[in-house]
Amino acid sequence: MQDSIDMLQDDDIEKLIKMTGGNMKKCIGVLNQQLENSKKRHKRETQKIEAYRTLANLSSLHLSTEKAMELMVKSASRILRAHKCSLFTVETRSLPQVSPRAKRSGIKKLDLDLIPENDSKIDGENKYLLCHIADEDFEGSEVEWGKGLVGTVAQTSKTINIANAYEDERFCQDFDKKSGYRTRSILTVPIIAKKSVVGVIQAINKMGPADHFSDDDVVILETIANNAGAIIREKRALQSLKNEERRGKFLMQLMAISNEARESSLSLRRAASRVQHYITDMLQAASTTIYLVDHHSNTLLRLADDKVLSSENSIPAHVMQNQSKSLVEANATESEVEVIRKDAIERGIHSIICMLVGNQKKPLAVLEVVNKMEAPTLKSSTSFLLSPEKRRSSMMRKSSTVQDSLPHVAAFSKDDVDTLEITSKQIRNILHQYADAGTLGAYLNHNQITTSLIEMHKACATTRRTLHHQMSSIGLDLSRVTIRLDNKVNLDDPDFNVFEHTDEELLRFAIEIFSRVGVESAMRDTYKTFLLSVRQRYQDNPFHNWKHAFSVFYHTYLLYREVRDSGSRWSHSVVLYLLVSAICHDVGHPGNTNDYEINSQTERASRYNHQSVLENHHCFVCMQILRNPKTNVFKDHTGAKLLRMKNTIIKLILATDMKHHFSMQQRMRSIAQKKKNKGQSEPSDERQSVMEMVIHSADLANQGLKWGLANVWADRVCDEFQAQAEKEVKGGLPVAPFMKGLDTPMGRAKLQMSFIDAILVPWWDVVKDNIESSKLVEGMCENLANNRKKYSEVKSNEKQLSSL
Repeated sequence: MQDSIDMLQDDDIEKLIKMTGGNMKKCIGVLNQQLENSKKRHKRETQKIEAYRTLANLSSLHLSTEKAMELMVKSASRILRAHKCSLFTVETRSLPQVSPRAKRSGIKKLDLDLIPENDSKIDGENKYLLCHIADEDFEGSEVEWGKGLVGTVAQTSKTINIANAYEDERFCQDFDKKSGYRTRSILTVPIIAKKSVVGVIQAINKMGPADHFSDDDVVILETIANNAGAIIREKRALQSLKNEERRGKFLMQLMAISNEARESSLSLRRAASRVQHYITDMLQAASTTIYLVDHHSNTLLRLADDKVLSSENSIPAHVMQNQSKSLVEANATESEVEVIRKDAIERGIHSIICMLVGNQKKPLAVLEVVNKMEAPTLKSSTSFLLSPEKRRSSMMRKSSTVQDSLPHVAAFSKDDVDTLEITSKQIRNILHQYADAGTLGAYLNHNQITTSLIEMHKACATTRRTLHHQMSSIGLDLSRVTIRLDNKVNLDDPDFNVFEHTDEELLRFAIEIFSRVGVESAMRDTYKTFLLSVRQRYQDNPFHNWKHAFSVFYHTYLLYREVRDSGSRWSHSVVLYLLVSAICHDVGHPGNTNDYEINSQTERASRYNHQSVLENHHCFVCMQILRNPKTNVFKDHTGAKLLRMKNTIIKLILATDMKHHFSMQQRMRSIAQKKKNKGQSEPSDERQSVMEMVIHSADLANQGLKWGLANVWADRVCDEFQAQAEKEVKGGLPVAPFMKGLDTPMGRAKLQMSFIDAILVPWWDVVKDNIESSKLVEGMCENLANNRKKYSEVKSNEKQLSSL
């Protein structure tokens, strides 16, 4: 009250008393109202000063473009006292359409790289404006070029300031009608960079005594728009320098591969995989595939895995048959060509470049680059060692339909096409290097392919020696060709390749293994139903998926046989407990670690009190499956036997938690030493420990396989780690040090080397002490050493390339 009185002069007080008729209660009310208004004015002025300060310091804050634009819009809203403030950017129709679902959720990424450099180069009908920064109801909406106030300002490059929106015929009333909002005054200003309109900033509904925006407001918003244009220019300049640097490094990488090909120090498949990886990274695509052309049978051979592209109704086959130099589609799912449209829908392709390598009439290869990913959101999570199908799956795993993946995909630019044309010439040179060296590429000079000879072998029943003679006659290296003469699968092979088989085939193999350990034919249908239920609950993760489950199950079976042959005798039930635990050890895995579950405070983490969160979840899902009479493979278990089964399986699955690794390693070292000193057989109380060792070893077996398999598994787990790290960064969660830097082959190789040195070598030494004279375990140890050298070579090669 005293503050209110101090603000008034003596004359003011006398006037106030007269106005209120001497009513002190009314006087106090008026004074309090005046004080409140004064505080509001002071707060507004403070906010205005803070907004000016933010704008003045914007260039020194080192913010992302998106964050800088958000601060600009917020500052403009405060300074102008506008109720709403929005920012639009100029886009082109060459991009795939944004799905309705994306519009509802809002497009958060501000992709200024897609804004055209020169406004006059693009026909006006192809342009529109996309709202990036606004209220949730309006964000992600589109405005047609030249229509409405925003479209008109973008087209004319002139500011529009109107006091009453409904009196201006250019104002579009659709948003007000849908939302119930009432627009009054509007100030709309163009954002100009390099003499071209690249965006529009708009302020709506002036608040305060004035009901419209003043000339001073126009000057202020035009100044803010100029700053926005300057930021875009600066970003473009930096991006241009980065692009040139990346392009130079990319060409040096291709030259390095060409040199290695000339010196015959690099296999053709390895060279192709590296080229595919570099192209994918350079063009920021989902995948790249090189198909070699077989003019003899008019088919295509995929270099990554030597698989023949059997379908004639595919985009690469279409390009080859029509002898098109190149095919570029911004949205292949809407192509007028039926072959392209169907293949695009089936394979989840939206934007694509498909180009012939070599002579147009008789090409050496077809080069396919699929799905340009939006620059702000792309992280290179693929590896040059993954096959195209797996790489594509890695990039698209979160999208189950064409429409769902559209917001993540852009169109390839003319620069991308030009880059790929230069690259195709380099690929042609590399292929000729291998042709001249007389290795697998030699058939390119003679227009032959292994498939033709294999078919000839099957038809004529020629001997392998005769086949070797036929291949040698055209300079084809047989040692580099894998020929499968029958369909028999070897379920005793330590290097069994799960990636060569479908999920259904792996399920049949699992039933066969259960049969081998004594499951009767009467129970096979139950086991099949059980395995189907388990497989359905494995998610489509890069690593923790059904193929990983079968791999661990398979190696558990092989290691069990080694334990059995070393003198241990386990009951039939115990063996089944072990194998069921192995196939279920990661069932329901979400594709992240226990630390992520705990740090992100998931329901699972709370349910299991932060203790072996995922492993407890796997136990729960496993027991849930076994409770169903149709999938219960232990339906004859009751009472104590049922309880023993549950306890054994739960302990085995919990043993796969890496938290227990070192304590288990110490325990198994003690058991091995005890057996060595006393020469006794395995005590019953140590059987559970040995079973835990077996399943944990099978879970760690993938780096003990041959290089080709070990490397694929390594890339898959790195893909999963990288996806988690991106989620953690986005959610403000801590990222484990080993999950950083996995977007390069060198970073991935470094991680595997550390894992082999610190975890795998000491562990498999302990396993070797517990399972004596095991050729399987000795082979694992040899493969670990060989793979360690391979990763070291990858690291060294990439380090040399990065220093160029």
